[in-house]
Amino acid sequence: MALVLCLTVTAIFALIPTAAANTPTYAFLTVSPNPVGVNQQASIIMWIDKIDPTTAGPQGSVWEGFQVLVTKPDGATITLGPFKADPAAFAYTLYTPDQVGTYTLKFTFPGQQVTGMGAIIPIPINDYYQPSSFTTTLTVQNNPVTALPQTPLPSDIWTRPINAQNQNWYTISGNWLGTGATTFGNTAYSWSGNFNPNSLAPNSAHIVWRKSITLGGLIGGEYGGTSTSNYYTGKSYEPKFTPPVIINGVIYYNEPDAPKEGFYAVDLRTGETLWWQNSSGPVTQMGLTGLLGYNGYAGITCGQILKLANPNEEGGRGYLWYMGLENGLGSPAVYRLYDAQTGQEILTFKNAIDGGTRIVGPTGEMLVYFLDGTFNWLAM
Repeated sequence: MALVLCLTVTAIFALIPTAAANTPTYAFLTVSPNPVGVNQQASIIMWIDKIDPTTAGPQGSVWEGFQVLVTKPDGATITLGPFKADPAAFAYTLYTPDQVGTYTLKFTFPGQQVTGMGAIIPIPINDYYQPSSFTTTLTVQNNPVTALPQTPLPSDIWTRPINAQNQNWYTISGNWLGTGATTFGNTAYSWSGNFNPNSLAPNSAHIVWRKSITLGGLIGGEYGGTSTSNYYTGKSYEPKFTPPVIINGVIYYNEPDAPKEGFYAVDLRTGETLWWQNSSGPVTQMGLTGLLGYNGYAGITCGQILKLANPNEEGGRGYLWYMGLENGLGSPAVYRLYDAQTGQEILTFKNAIDGGTRIVGPTGEMLVYFLDGTFNWLAM
């Protein structure tokens, strides 16, 4: 009965004719620090009192056209923007004043027509939100203002999670997603490139902990002492340590030995195994001769940190992906998404296309492009 009522109410909302509304808005602007020293950077934050009713994270629209008119002490003007607001209806920019005196800053929202489906209540929206503005002043003095002290980088052992107020620690706390993909606005990094441009590493050799995942060293005895008399280390065609992925100080890797079911999460600092997640599937055979055994689907292919931004929440979430064939050669591809905190499977995309070129988008979204050179089409 509850389900029927919910569906009925939704249907009623969908049938309600909506008249276009003419809604007033109220603008706000703040500058910090104020006062500020000449040639010292100041933060300008602007927002209006209403959220775009169609905004739902990456879906719907957001406010656009935010501008700040800056009038300097000598009367010269400069316009900052236009800026696009985030889903919570605010935007910010940085400005460095070059004159001593009083600056006037006027923030203007030009007004916007909003057409679409409501994000909270699914009814058609066709409203106009009126323009608004707000003016404030910024005092610029000769002497620089002392900035709030930042937590210095650690010189000793440190652990995660890192307090979010230690903002400068981002330089030593990067992740390794193993996507093998280009990242918008960043240098590409991947397991094959062996390079992470986004964080610093120690300059000296060091061992935090060690965990044996394969036989190593000299075989000995009748196998002699030549360069081929060593145990296979698993570095080339049959790697023992894949992908790996590192998110928030946890390293994830697939079970290295047959039947290669499941994947591990290990504390990168201590070497403690946090959990093992089973990812076994039906046993099948792959390969033309049937000699290459394939047990279910592999553990993980890469990692992802998705930055969420919607009217209710902002922040990043960690995920693990498997992207590949479901049951060996000839089977359709599948994408499986796991929670990086627990390893629990969240969802599965069936009947996907295997391969493609992976691109990490501006907020961490995974984009996979396919180019067909025979029929000349591009798909994402």
